Amino acid sequence: MKYPIFACWLLFMALGTSASSAQSDWKTYRNADVQFRFLYPPDWIIGTPRGPDVRVTLFPPSDSPRANCNVVVKDVPETKSMSQASLNSEVSSMALTEEIWEQMMGMRSKWPDSRLVEFRRVMVDNQPALLSVTEHSHQTVDRNTYIKSSMLVTFTPGSMLFVGCAGKGDTLTQARKSFDHWEQTFQRMQGSLVFESRFNVADSFAGSPSKTQEISIIYAFLALAVVLILAWTITHNIKKGSNKYPHSGSKSINMYCSQCESENQPAACFCQKCENSLSSTPANEAGTASTDLHVSEAAIWNPNAAVNWSLIFTPAFGAYLQMLNWRALGESEKAASSQNWFYVSLGMLAIYALMGVFMDDSKAAVEGIRGLGFLFLIVWYFSSGRAQNNYIKEKFGSSYIKKPWGKVLLIGVAAFFLFFIAAVSAGILLGVTR
Repeated sequence: MKYPIFACWLLFMALGTSASSAQSDWKTYRNADVQFRFLYPPDWIIGTPRGPDVRVTLFPPSDSPRANCNVVVKDVPETKSMSQASLNSEVSSMALTEEIWEQMMGMRSKWPDSRLVEFRRVMVDNQPALLSVTEHSHQTVDRNTYIKSSMLVTFTPGSMLFVGCAGKGDTLTQARKSFDHWEQTFQRMQGSLVFESRFNVADSFAGSPSKTQEISIIYAFLALAVVLILAWTITHNIKKGSNKYPHSGSKSINMYCSQCESENQPAACFCQKCENSLSSTPANEAGTASTDLHVSEAAIWNPNAAVNWSLIFTPAFGAYLQMLNWRALGESEKAASSQNWFYVSLGMLAIYALMGVFMDDSKAAVEGIRGLGFLFLIVWYFSSGRAQNNYIKEKFGSSYIKKPWGKVLLIGVAAFFLFFIAAVSAGILLGVTR
């Protein structure tokens, strides 16, 4: 196959699309008043909230097992002056007893037959939260409904936010089956909760930071240090340019034979064709010979392969290698152009990272990032990427010294994973501080 890397990239994109479609097609519910958001299945229906503190109610399709989810936000004035760090500390040290659960939920005052199945601490939006699973019955005018529910409780200064999801049935067995059917959906909905007003930068560092904050901050700064070292290494290599190869970057001048008018190797004493003593006049000055680069004098990376590898390692990889190739070929202006594309590619990587951090976890966001990356790849290829391959074909064909790929591919893999670590670290840090 002529372009194996391109084929691999197409396969990678296809697998990536199918693997992410099930995870990214959920919708995002956002409440602007209280400033929270969460994901929910695309076929679930937003209903009419009932109750003064209920912000949103959702139901599955009517032909599915009975269930619903509610989000309730209650004001807690006594915690308004507390920092988030202090609230997190209290939640982390709270005794998980039935008395605490009843005091917080008030379940048995409404439903005397309530039974606590599970009560534990979890992490949501990088913060400690409480999760309880209960069973109870609810009497209405026309029937008695049994309910098994999962209630997530998270805290912010001045507020408590409850995300309750329940499976329902005419019997307790039906309610349990419905809960089991929807349990993973409930977990993902509750786990995707983000309380957008939870943090500001000043409050996030007030008091003693939580363990999650400490680890996230250290992780982010370590990743930043690694990225800075990588940037310095790249800049250092750019400055070194073609110095690694003593003859690269200069055009060789072949010697001219006055008898047979043929060109010979630079500094040759006798003509290799007629064995005549060579003139000291260079061929280009005699007006009959070219000043093309002598092939054996410059080693370069295969420009077509550099483009193909850019499908995996982004155009930053290909632009950087092509910049070094242009320098080895003595084309300073073209090298400067590739260098500019390299810097623009780094800027695009930063944009992708910011989009991943700040855009919602939805199908539109994932496809938007992928589409922008593909569009930039196409623009770079037709504007700059393919030019070097055409240049090499016209000048030398396939007769040029090819640099090995082993070391540079290892560097590309390392840079790829360092970028991934830096992007994830930024997301963790911003998640803690917002």
